Amino acid sequence: EGEAAGAERYVLGPLAKLVAPRLLRLQIPPRHLLLGATGMALLGLALLAPGWKMLALLIFLLALTTNLVADQISAMGRMTGNGGLIRLAPDMLVLAGVAWIGMQAGMPADGLHLALLSAIAVVVLYRRERLTLPPWAYITPGSAVFLLLAGVLSGLLPAALALGAVLAIASLAAVILVGGRADNGR
Repeated sequence: EGEAAGAERYVLGPLAKLVAPRLLRLQIPPRHLLLGATGMALLGLALLAPGWKMLALLIFLLALTTNLVADQISAMGRMTGNGGLIRLAPDMLVLAGVAWIGMQAGMPADGLHLALLSAIAVVVLYRRERLTLPPWAYITPGSAVFLLLAGVLSGLLPAALALGAVLAIASLAAVILVGGRADNGR
């Protein structure tokens, strides 16, 4: 599995590193945490149905943190077989919520672009052994959620969606341009 990048590395990662040893001592399997993170992401989606964006975004952050804790426990316990598609489920459900928030804000294209480009970043990070860009240069689900949270708090959600879409395009372009050069050894 790849490294953490974006907001997951800088904001949620330290919290996950703090919690993971305690849960490892309790012998909680990472797979159970992944299932819990998936359930939390589904709860966040359910909270979007009545339009509760703020609460849904906070639940999405909790789901992403739980997902990182599961990764930390897998790495600390040197456990294999805890990845696969279930590892990507919380991220993809959170990104479905990002697209849904874009629909609710009247900016479906920006929400969808932000979600899809962040999904590409998730897959790139999942498949690579090392980062080809600095960790802050990736627009990840956590980065998108923090950006939307700032937009909701400031009352500028449409601007946050537009900014997120532009940043996600720039991030993907950097992955393609710099990543291609790093892989070819040029």
